[in-house]
Amino acid sequence: MKRGIPLLIVFFTGMIWLTQYFIPHYPFNKVMNLLSDWMKIIAAFAMVLGILNLLRVNFIKISRKHYNWQYSIILIIALLITIGFGCIQGITENVDTTILVYNSKSNEVISSSIFVAPAIIEGLKNFKPISSEDVEKDGKKETIQKGMMDITTKNGKVVKYTDSNPVKRIIVKDDNSVIETVIVKTGTVGHWIYKNLIEHLSSTMFSLLAFFIASAAFRAFRAKSFEAMLLLGSAFIVMLGKVPIGDVFGKIEIHEKIIISFPSIQVWLMNYVNTAGQRAILLGAAIGIIAISIKIIIGLERTYFGGE
Repeated sequence: MKRGIPLLIVFFTGMIWLTQYFIPHYPFNKVMNLLSDWMKIIAAFAMVLGILNLLRVNFIKISRKHYNWQYSIILIIALLITIGFGCIQGITENVDTTILVYNSKSNEVISSSIFVAPAIIEGLKNFKPISSEDVEKDGKKETIQKGMMDITTKNGKVVKYTDSNPVKRIIVKDDNSVIETVIVKTGTVGHWIYKNLIEHLSSTMFSLLAFFIASAAFRAFRAKSFEAMLLLGSAFIVMLGKVPIGDVFGKIEIHEKIIISFPSIQVWLMNYVNTAGQRAILLGAAIGIIAISIKIIIGLERTYFGGE
């Protein structure tokens, strides 16, 4: 029973999951939604276990003062701060909030939102534009400016908007007046941590991977065979087609008309040769996934038990 019950659960779950693709109607679609909710709950508990294990491993590292144990302290502090702000405020993305529609000629507030209108008018006087763009919308000319200003909220808090979190001011011009709509980006601390820390750290990690890829390519791209020569030549053309210098050199022109160039060859290689190779790999991977899924459903593959 210790092995039989888990095998039966895997078998029936796999069959229901498979059946709903061919019969997407009641009751299979309802059961599928229920199983999807269960998966989310299990994933949430697995994340909690992962966080507890991460804390345990790093606390042991700190207590025993292993190599670079100081970084474990930074990791734990950052983890707790992120979880704390995420639980309190959530991780809502920055949203555009209309704050004020203001007629600057008549000094009249047409409509206002969560901020005190006089404070916004004062802020508009001190508005410092960073960028400006003229557009036409519904037959009216608009000027969209992004800039910096301070706004006092109803509870007396002064909110400073800088060039990293700018205010957007839309100036709608007509025959009689200039109507200004101020739009302010708002968001939670958790979202700020994600946008300004995690995304930049991820970009840094991926930028470092470029050096490892270049090193691996130097070792792998050795013209030892005809196939290796094709790979080396294709990689060379693709890289030249992606950089500006490839657009300057390598052109064949006839009567000032570009017939062929590195960027055009690069596009052809990526759209046809590379796509065909990727599809072949994906088809092979799909067949492998089908095979391993069938083995798991019928009980031939039991590595998820552990130690077997």
